[in-house]
Amino acid sequence: MISSSTISTERKCDLHTAAINCIIQDGLPFDTFQRPGMSKFLSTAIPGYKGPHRKTVHLWKSPRRIHFISLTAHVFNKNYESIPIVLGFRRIIGPHTAGSIERYIKYELNRLNIKKEQIISITTDNGSNIKKAASSLKFGDPISCMAHNLNTVIKKDLYLWIEPKPDE
Repeated sequence: MISSSTISTERKCDLHTAAINCIIQDGLPFDTFQRPGMSKFLSTAIPGYKGPHRKTVHLWKSPRRIHFISLTAHVFNKNYESIPIVLGFRRIIGPHTAGSIERYIKYELNRLNIKKEQIISITTDNGSNIKKAASSLKFGDPISCMAHNLNTVIKKDLYLWIEPKPDE
């Protein structure tokens, strides 16, 4: 088996870019390339290559201060397992205000013919812009993302965890 060290940095960057573009274009979950089936496929197709970590893909803003938004639905299968479905992923042009976020959410819901009555709740991070947009859309009480809250407490309040670099 070929080790990952035999894959050049340039080749790894090209593969990561192609994988991220695939996730965005096809609306796939951020952890697609870390799932067991995909990992097995990648190790067969490109020995030594591991796809990008979900934290590499899950960016709200790039280092150049380009902002993105992802709208994800969560449904349950017959075994009550949660299945995430990316409804849309877009770059936010201009100020990322509550109004622009609200327009984006309305656009995606209309595009997919999803009625507000079909939505039980909306989960958001704690940004004032996203909270205001979610409140004005009246999906019931917005829910603050527990994972985001815990991450914020651990990283910024307790200083217990240093975020890994994407390639580690």
